[in-house]
Amino acid sequence: NITKAEINDLVEENPDVSWPTVPGDVLASIFDRVNAQLRAENIPEVQYDVFSWRMARAISYRNTSNSKPRAKSATASATKS
Repeated sequence: NITKAEINDLVEENPDVSWPTVPGDVLASIFDRVNAQLRAENIPEVQYDVFSWRMARAISYRNTSNSKPRAKSATASATKS
């Protein structure tokens, strides 16, 4: 949930963001915050390559899941029939 919180904040501030377009200083700040949180929870820190892979996938997943149309509820469908 550490990376999810970071991605949520990043995407809320920049809805059209993709991982390759995130400025280097922002990447470094997020990387530092993620590892600080991991240390605080006594979890080993991650290397940058793993961090970058995870964040790119998380942004892609969040953007994809937000663009999918939501299914109508069964109740709403039943009342229109």
